[in-house]
Amino acid sequence: MQQDEKWSMMCRKLFEFSLTSRFEPDASIDPELYKWYRSQKTLLSKGKLKNDRQEQFIQVSFELPANRRKWIRQYEKLILFRKENPSRWPVYDKKFPDSEESQLAVFCQIIRDRYRKRTLESFWIEKFQSIQLNFDGRKDNWLEYYYSVESIIAGRESISISEIGDNPYNWLYKYKKLYDENRKLTEDQRRLIEKLNLDRFFTSWDTHFTNVSEWKNKYSKFPTRLSNRVLHSWLYSQRTCYKKGSLNKEQIQKLESIGFDLIGLGVEADEMRWKEQFKRVKLFRDQNSGRWPSYYSDGEEKKLYNWCQSQRQAQAGTHSSGRKKKLEEWKVSLLNSLEFSWTYEDVINKNWDLNYSKVQNFKMDNPSKNIPSRINGKTNPLYAWLLREKRAYKTRNYSPAKYQKLKEIGLDLDPIV
Repeated sequence: MQQDEKWSMMCRKLFEFSLTSRFEPDASIDPELYKWYRSQKTLLSKGKLKNDRQEQFIQVSFELPANRRKWIRQYEKLILFRKENPSRWPVYDKKFPDSEESQLAVFCQIIRDRYRKRTLESFWIEKFQSIQLNFDGRKDNWLEYYYSVESIIAGRESISISEIGDNPYNWLYKYKKLYDENRKLTEDQRRLIEKLNLDRFFTSWDTHFTNVSEWKNKYSKFPTRLSNRVLHSWLYSQRTCYKKGSLNKEQIQKLESIGFDLIGLGVEADEMRWKEQFKRVKLFRDQNSGRWPSYYSDGEEKKLYNWCQSQRQAQAGTHSSGRKKKLEEWKVSLLNSLEFSWTYEDVINKNWDLNYSKVQNFKMDNPSKNIPSRINGKTNPLYAWLLREKRAYKTRNYSPAKYQKLKEIGLDLDPIV
């Protein structure tokens, strides 16, 4: 069959296909037609389709792309879901993202996003209008979920995750906190949350304050993270609330009456955390023959390396947080007591001298042996260091002094092992 005749035959086939489908040809339905159709579209977009063929090809049009066909099944599942749950729309569950309801919630969000971006075809707009989907989604979804939760807790004096489920419990806890902190709620939402009377399920602000006040009277100090984690967490969260302006005048006066510093920046806690990290670095050095945490490490050692690096950045005013204030003198003094390296060059040189000393000691004790590549089934750090030195030497940008020192103890940098 000649090419022109075959092309005309495929074009007729495409036209007949368009009479029965709003969707473009799909590989799963007609692989041959799909492949031909895609190739003609590509030629057309590049301006390489012959004029006579172009006129015939553009006479055949489709309302929807092929990849929209898979939405039909999801749409049918959504209709079934709504029949079984007429008072609500699907809700996404983070713990079960692959559940059918979560997938339907994602599908609805895709539809809303495309509608807002004006990329949703009229075919689908009509489909979803027919089942009364709210294309904005947010307000109606909130109300629907509110009423579903309201029915779940009706008549209860207590609730737990095991009794009402993860999602409703977390939703109630979240909006009780937002209500208490007077933030991110509209007046209508505040009114509806108040109607739920959540104080019967969750400890109120006044109850928390009373518990903290009694603790302070009994122990003459505020609760710590170790002595009472719940009260400590609530008390120090009040500073955040104060900064955001979500505490009322009465609450501020109550906290000040027991001597709590609302403006405090947690200096004491910061100092304790810093000193704890310092102790960990010192212990690491003691247990590793004076070696500093390495960039090439992982786990706890990598965390210690990152902490050391953040100290250098803070002192140099280049910290990623944007902090410009240098480290306090007492921090600098403590780090200097460990012979801390403040510059990149200093770090490199000290690490190099330390590894060189280890290599030198090994060669003195084992003059006829090569440094083993593995120890107890793991890569020997000293071998890895030497390998990096040999590769660095190959770049022709290697310190002559370092080369000479290694040569003096019988190490040739030329071959790469």
